[in-house]
Amino acid sequence: KRIYLQLNFVIINPYPFKSLLFNLSFITNKYKSKFKSTAYIYTVLTNCFMLFFYNRKVLELFAYPSYCFCVLFTDIFLYFILGLFPYGNCLFNRVSSEFRKLKNLSFAYGKQQVLKHLDLELHEGKITTLIGANGCGKSTLSKTLIRLYKPDDGKIMFDQYGDLALKEGAALTKARRDIQMVYQDPYSSLNPKMTIRQMFYEILSVHHICPKEEFEKKTIEILDMVGMPSYALDRYPSAFSGGQRQRIGIARALILNPALLIADEPVSALDMSIQAQIINLLMDLKAKLNLTMLFISHDLRVVQYLSDRVMVMYLGRVVEMGSAEELFQHPAHPYTQILIQAAPVIDTKYKEREYEIRGETPSPIDIPKGCAFHPRCPFATEKCRTAEPVMTEDANGRMVKCHYPLVDGFSMKAVQIP
Repeated sequence: KRIYLQLNFVIINPYPFKSLLFNLSFITNKYKSKFKSTAYIYTVLTNCFMLFFYNRKVLELFAYPSYCFCVLFTDIFLYFILGLFPYGNCLFNRVSSEFRKLKNLSFAYGKQQVLKHLDLELHEGKITTLIGANGCGKSTLSKTLIRLYKPDDGKIMFDQYGDLALKEGAALTKARRDIQMVYQDPYSSLNPKMTIRQMFYEILSVHHICPKEEFEKKTIEILDMVGMPSYALDRYPSAFSGGQRQRIGIARALILNPALLIADEPVSALDMSIQAQIINLLMDLKAKLNLTMLFISHDLRVVQYLSDRVMVMYLGRVVEMGSAEELFQHPAHPYTQILIQAAPVIDTKYKEREYEIRGETPSPIDIPKGCAFHPRCPFATEKCRTAEPVMTEDANGRMVKCHYPLVDGFSMKAVQIP
């Protein structure tokens, strides 16, 4: 009888039901291979604690605070007794960066080396931003991460799927469900011959997200999340503005509830006022959904406002990475400093820029020896022309690839991301 009442408690009250689905959907991937029925175990423990406290008249059965207390108690039990971190709960939300890494990644178009020995970490619930000049490999990196391109060398470690560089066929399709992308051009990224309803229904059908009877409800919910009305369902992309199309593109990516969202310059083709709306939307979605995002942009003002971590790329190499606040206040690489100083400032007092950058970006086919940036660097020495720098790290985990960092505190020991 009590078990029956507990089941009714979950079904009748929508908020605990939603919370239960949240916890079941985001159980830690690290222990899925060890415990095949992790979600089942978690549910059983939560219900057992609920009934245990109910029998001792400590809690009321049909009360949302009681359920929250039992979920919290289950987390504490798993953490202190079993040594596990329940994934997705606000108390012990584990940063699973070890499962989202690129290791020594390389990719080339023929003789043109676009990515070379690139390492990258993506932290759970954080926005990591890629910045760099045109042609440095930002978009290629994003398409390699989602496996539209197959890397020539290196690993793409992603959650329980392992190395995506080795995946093909059905295994790759399954992994892509957890990696979604918002493309740069909102006009060409949507099929002009399909209505919004047809686009979303196709996604829900292919990936078996929910029963067919719930397709419309699910689609309306996700459109409402990005600020689009329900009557947009039966319209074609040509009926919407650029900002509305980009909102639809974001909704299309989020409908699968991905573990990683890649946004490849999602605001570069939009007007300034629309850009602000999309950026604020992404910030709201990050707060609501705890999104892990790889954001690509040229606009350093957007990067500084949006990002938790920043990576600077030059000719297919990462030259600096660290927290956004530290990187913008005290850039350690000369190229990063030049990028920040080159950003436009809306102030008539500063008409002249106090920086100098020489020459043009070298060809990716013929990359200079030593440090790739030395032909344009104002601080280059003979060592920079002959020896390639290694990635060095300071005490705060910030990394820079330069023989002579512009800030102190970097150990001159090579750093390899494990």
